[in-house]
Amino acid sequence: MMNLSPAAFNDLLMQQITSLLNVSRCLTWDEFAAKDLVQDTLYRALKNRNKFEAGTNMGAWLHTILRHIFINDFRHRKIRSALFSEYIDGIEGCRSGTFAQNHGLGNMRLQEIKKAIFELPTCFRNAFEMYFAGYKYHEIARIQKVPLGTVKSRIFFARKALLEGLKNET
Repeated sequence: MMNLSPAAFNDLLMQQITSLLNVSRCLTWDEFAAKDLVQDTLYRALKNRNKFEAGTNMGAWLHTILRHIFINDFRHRKIRSALFSEYIDGIEGCRSGTFAQNHGLGNMRLQEIKKAIFELPTCFRNAFEMYFAGYKYHEIARIQKVPLGTVKSRIFFARKALLEGLKNET
């Protein structure tokens, strides 16, 4: 495997920015989200520069990275919304198509959710809060200095405990 010099790699990278931005705009339909997606893609490409082989298609490599980041972020947003939607859907005034006149019940439910999160064991709570804040599994593992599998299981058990705890309070 032959690697490019940092300068040559950066030149190839810079040539692809416009194309990446156009694709990310089509995926996100939001200028700021598109720029964030391109920035994440460029960061990931620079971080993994040693995995790019000279003579291969830089555009295809970068677009693959961009697509994977977009799909993973979409999955994470879907998981986060699914965590609370099952519980929130049961709240009067929170069902789709209806509007609550008073936010008191919603605020009470939000406090119940925060309380349930606070009652999680510290190791589960810390991993879950970082994940919910948008950190990736590998970032949480690096920050908490634990194996990746440990992070995944802590987040899984935290979600499971939250869903059980919130179901029991209903």
